[in-house]
Amino acid sequence: TKKWGWVELYLKRGWAVCLNYYVKPDGSCSCQDGVACEKAGKHPMGGVPKATRDRGELGRKLRDNPALNVGIATGEISGFDALDFDGQAGIDLLKEWENKGFIPTDCLRAITGSRNGFHILIEHIPGLSNAVKKIPGLDIKTTGGQIVVAPSVHISGNQYEWGQKWTAPILRPSAEFKEYLLSSFGKENSEKTAKASAPRHVLTGNDSPAATGDQARFRRGFSEGGRNAGLFTVASALRGGGYDQDQIIEELKQRNTLCHPPLPESELFKIANSVSRYPQGVK
Repeated sequence: TKKWGWVELYLKRGWAVCLNYYVKPDGSCSCQDGVACEKAGKHPMGGVPKATRDRGELGRKLRDNPALNVGIATGEISGFDALDFDGQAGIDLLKEWENKGFIPTDCLRAITGSRNGFHILIEHIPGLSNAVKKIPGLDIKTTGGQIVVAPSVHISGNQYEWGQKWTAPILRPSAEFKEYLLSSFGKENSEKTAKASAPRHVLTGNDSPAATGDQARFRRGFSEGGRNAGLFTVASALRGGGYDQDQIIEELKQRNTLCHPPLPESELFKIANSVSRYPQGVK
């Protein structure tokens, strides 16, 4: 079948395949949760640990149930991580990073079934951790995660596709981009978000938070390509430090003056509003 043909191609690339529940004609998930499932067609039977390269096992399961969706386990097992850009915020961030040269336009990418996002495949970075919307519009999928891929069917009825020829190269991140991803999403730095930097950041003044109680401010600016991500990291740290939304906006306005060029003020309000969904004083 066409689906098995794709599975064989993935296996030839050395990737571990996850067989996922599928979306029924009525829009419900084939798992036991049915209509109550919030991840219809997007979670593996038995979980990601069941990912395998065993052709016999995968072939038997697909013969028994050819409707199953196909996923690829991310991280060490398959040799790549995925940058999951979702929604308009994600697409804008992807374009920004493409324009700055952090992500080549010809690297391997998958078009999500929602048609409102992309998965950029990047060489596995040891120490990276899974993250959901730590930066608006961006998820990180590494060891323990998966991406759903062609020819799976989304709840919308669309098929997942590859944006380029599926044999296109996986992104090999520059040392600078790799350092940024680790500083923002690395396991060792997950509790140090206040010190996270962005690609091509610009240092101005003291690089550490000023030790003045509630008046503590970060002194690092960000250049184009890292402004949204960098300021979101700052705002998250401030929220964790107990700041309310108005205080975060004021801090972002001051920090934005150090950016090159500064972001529109409307973007600062979006960032402050996003982090204010989380509890104050909880890191």
